[in-house]
Amino acid sequence: MINNETGETIIKIKGLTKDAIKKNNVTFEMLATLLSEDFKLTFNQNKWFKSLEKANIQNLEQVYTLKVTGNKRDLIYKGGKLVESKPVLITQ
Repeated sequence: MINNETGETIIKIKGLTKDAIKKNNVTFEMLATLLSEDFKLTFNQNKWFKSLEKANIQNLEQVYTLKVTGNKRDLIYKGGKLVESKPVLITQ
């Protein structure tokens, strides 16, 4: 998304922190590569983990993998590129 007032590009990815997006220099071009069949992106990020049982908080490095999944929709590829998707039909 591009902010109309500032012209700044805004990228948000569920599960990936803002700092990790900046640190890994994530761009729309990188995300567009995910439309290729069986392609994935891997990022490193620091994430806080808290344990009430141990009464501590740890800041650990975590590997985050981003890929297209067909959990809710059937993915249709042509020439190795994602072109369409259809809802999964559940029948009894």
